[in-house]
Amino acid sequence: MAALSQVFRNAYRLKRHPAPHRRALAWHYILMQLAYSLYYRYAKSQPKSWRALGMEFHFFKFRPFLDLFEDIFITQPYYFETQNKAPVILDCGANIGLATLYFKKLFPASRITAFEPDPKTHAMLQKNIAANNFQNVTAVQAALSDNTGPAGFYADPHDPGNFCQSLDAARMKGEKIEVQGVKLSDYMPGEVDYLKLDVEGAEDKVLQDLISSGKIKNIKRFFIEYHHHIDKSRDDFGAFLKLLEDNGFGYQLDAKAVAHKTGTYQDILIFGWRKAGL
Repeated sequence: MAALSQVFRNAYRLKRHPAPHRRALAWHYILMQLAYSLYYRYAKSQPKSWRALGMEFHFFKFRPFLDLFEDIFITQPYYFETQNKAPVILDCGANIGLATLYFKKLFPASRITAFEPDPKTHAMLQKNIAANNFQNVTAVQAALSDNTGPAGFYADPHDPGNFCQSLDAARMKGEKIEVQGVKLSDYMPGEVDYLKLDVEGAEDKVLQDLISSGKIKNIKRFFIEYHHHIDKSRDDFGAFLKLLEDNGFGYQLDAKAVAHKTGTYQDILIFGWRKAGL
């Protein structure tokens, strides 16, 4: 949770961002943060929903919602520009749906497929879609991988919406449940304007599926969150980037430095684009 001084700095930085609705976004962000800091931090009763930017947001817990709202709507890592007024977007690792809401605010006519395997989290994702009367949004309750069929998924039944839920037990030390595993390539009949991939360690399997199926060529732009050192002994990031390069993508990287800490877990953000055809 950001200190109030940082909240105002974050809101001020929106002035330099090209995304629309900057003034309204800054106002709602400050209002939410003040409500938490001055009241809800100490209150026994916590809100389960919030209205902002002409949309309804439903969530499990207020504080994680504020953190997620800041990560998506204030930092805006998923912002992109396109001439297509109804872009095709894949929201992979949708959680409760804040990225889907963000995309719908950015492109109201966008066509979105959102993937979330955890049953409780998926139900909240559906609630957010229904509450906002979104059209052309499909929520798929499944885990993305390189094969189809039943898959073991690790989640905390007492903390639905946890950001670390994963197919990898090393990423989420929770309860193992059975979910449906699917291949992303099966949900890509045509060109994809934007792929958001945040699947807590399964990104390498998803990429391999896209390459082996030939569907990788359908993607114009992407955001991938690479989860480095879930297994401290594995250093495969270079090979992951090589696959992107070999398939015609350029990219930019963003990560927090963890110098002098060997084997430390690290989120690495990859912003990419297909070099030919844009």
